Amino acid sequence: MSFQIDHSPVRIPSKDSTPIRGAGDMLASFLAVTGAAAVIKRAYDSFGIDCRCPQRQAYLNRLLPFQIIVFCFLALFATIPAMAGKKLSKPKSAQAGIARDSHGRIKRSLAAKKAFEKMTGFPHGRPGFVVDHVIPLKEGGLDAPSNMQWQTIAAAKAKDKWE
Repeated sequence: MSFQIDHSPVRIPSKDSTPIRGAGDMLASFLAVTGAAAVIKRAYDSFGIDCRCPQRQAYLNRLLPFQIIVFCFLALFATIPAMAGKKLSKPKSAQAGIARDSHGRIKRSLAAKKAFEKMTGFPHGRPGFVVDHVIPLKEGGLDAPSNMQWQTIAAAKAKDKWE
């Protein structure tokens, strides 16, 4: 598959209606509008150095012509709707091969739970709360104290309904 790029300048409606040929012209326009171009020119002039701005601008125009920039943006925006409805695949740790109990639930580490309870200052449990995994085990979350939090019993019941 091949395609031809039209290198003719594109006119974008603006005050001076100068053609935008590529990335160099876009950068130059941005720097001029923000006032940064004048600051850069003064800095180079104060050191007596040629900034080579026109050469750099022409190089960027050849490197990234306007049509390529537009094509890239269109390609990017065309993929967003497709990605928005796409469900991400589960991590490998959340798929087959995970130890389960007789009811089909993922086996939890009692040692990790006890370590979390001790670490948070409630070695015998916290009244009115249950230990919850921040990232659920079924989604690849670790059964480790770093992935555990205290959750109220009411919040846990509500979470269980939708999870």
